[in-house]
Amino acid sequence: MSELQIEGQELQVGAKAAWELTAEELVFPFEYTIAGQVRTVFLHMHQYRAFDLKQLLAAINSRILAQDGTREIIKGGKEATEAVEEFFWKYFSRLSRYGGPPQKDDPTLEHQKEWIKKNPRYFIPRQVILEGFGEFNIKPKQIYDPAEKPNGDSATADFFTLELTETITLIQKLFFAGVGQVPLEMAHSFRRETATECYRYERATDRGKIHKDEAFERTTNYDVLEQLYDTLIESIDGVTIKGEACTPANKEAWVKLVPFWHKYWMLTEFFRGVQSKNG
Repeated sequence: MSELQIEGQELQVGAKAAWELTAEELVFPFEYTIAGQVRTVFLHMHQYRAFDLKQLLAAINSRILAQDGTREIIKGGKEATEAVEEFFWKYFSRLSRYGGPPQKDDPTLEHQKEWIKKNPRYFIPRQVILEGFGEFNIKPKQIYDPAEKPNGDSATADFFTLELTETITLIQKLFFAGVGQVPLEMAHSFRRETATECYRYERATDRGKIHKDEAFERTTNYDVLEQLYDTLIESIDGVTIKGEACTPANKEAWVKLVPFWHKYWMLTEFFRGVQSKNG
């Protein structure tokens, strides 16, 4: 359920796969079983607004069940379920049989919506949002001196350099027309943070203890996290804007278009170990 396809984007033979920030839709292949047969339907979703995702995360990330803070999303709860479904319907576009343009024999949009609502056992909204929009793999950090950056993954930094750049790679599976599934790697390169920025991150991600069940309650200021990402990020390899690479020179054009869920997880990984342990 984590496979995505950027609507209308084609990958040319020999070309490097990239996430296009201006693509209008994402397509989620969804498998289900009926009468003993596995079938696939494609859900077309509009790109989401950062504001709405922040509201969703506030609902589903309100508590951390594990004391070590490793579990971020609650799988149950009426409030979280309602928030996920509201988000899903706001950005739902249509269903299709093959993941392509609308066909003459496609069911009406009303029929498509009714089909989703009458099949709650498939958990379509939850899987599309939490396992589609929000499921990633992250590669370990790489730190290098930009003045002496070598090729490949075996970079080693001068221990005492003051100009370190930190790169964190996010991996998400995409489908490209005529090619199929591609594990797309998006390498986010950040400059070194300042003491003030560390403090702002700590303040934006404070936690308080719930004594009843020994869990934690997270209060997160997502606006501050987005501001920090936008300030610290320098470039992204594997992401394009109208076919152009995302570099420091055109940052003003692309930084506001980076999906907020990408920003959230990249910044969380960037500051891993920085956050204070409030009891």
